[in-house]
Amino acid sequence: MEITSEKIQSKIVELSQNISEFYLENNEFKYLSIVVPLSGGVPFAVDLVKSLSDEIQNKLLMCYAYDMEEEWYFSDSNPETGEPILIIEDIYDTGKTLADIIPWLEEKFTPREIKTVVLLDKEIEKVNNITIDWTGFIVEDTWVFGYGMDDENGMRRGLPYITD
Repeated sequence: MEITSEKIQSKIVELSQNISEFYLENNEFKYLSIVVPLSGGVPFAVDLVKSLSDEIQNKLLMCYAYDMEEEWYFSDSNPETGEPILIIEDIYDTGKTLADIIPWLEEKFTPREIKTVVLLDKEIEKVNNITIDWTGFIVEDTWVFGYGMDDENGMRRGLPYITD
């Protein structure tokens, strides 16, 4: 299985158009907080954000979240209380990450809404079923790496494509 760099970039353009349309129609917010949980989703988040409408980009607040000993932290800026949050995730497999971070965000920041976009949705039985608003690709239940995601040895994140 391989998802080429070209396919990834084409899908990002498609996703960013759909996301931009949604937020432009619902434009009554001061900030759209982009939350990226864990490091694997950073390349996807960067490329997606660059492709969003300028009107949306002008309202973005980037927040990188990481899990440290079962508790979430932000590395720099926090979401604005009462404003919408878009979680950008590299892969939706068991659903544990999203099931952990969504209630934490709801409790701590009382967002108007939380939407999710994932690059990959793995065909696997979900431990936690989460509503995904925008999905890039559906992949088989196999270990995938590249484009920010690491292999079994914690390496090869820098590949510009995704493979197994």
